[in-house]
Amino acid sequence: MKSSAAVIAQSLSEFGRCLKETELPNDVETTARILEIQTAERDAIKEDFRISIRKGLSLLRHVRQLDVKPEHEQLSPTRLHNVTAIERMLIQLEETERSFDTFWARHEKRLTQCLQLRRFEDSFRKGIHFPIADENFNHFTENFPY
Repeated sequence: MKSSAAVIAQSLSEFGRCLKETELPNDVETTARILEIQTAERDAIKEDFRISIRKGLSLLRHVRQLDVKPEHEQLSPTRLHNVTAIERMLIQLEETERSFDTFWARHEKRLTQCLQLRRFEDSFRKGIHFPIADENFNHFTENFPY
């Protein structure tokens, strides 16, 4: 499992580029497969975020621990600097994760809509009737004077 911030940044960059370069396919199977593959990749990146944040919180607790539990102001300058750096990194990870979630939500919606469209087109080509369309057509033809 990848879990360092640098590796996550690289994974996000590669995944984002892949998502942007993904052309929407013209068939149901390929669209569904792309959605499945990219969702699995997204889940792996989310797991990397969880691992990194968990490790960061553990490190933060470890750095803050002393034999005597001091107040934040009583930490040595070096330890205070380390605590601040870890807190800043955790905040950046959380902000990056939120941005990634927003980006993914838009992309997933786009792929899901594409999949729905491809399913509709596939059904239409196969001549599958849609109940609402049949009702409207029957109503129209019943009231149409021949």
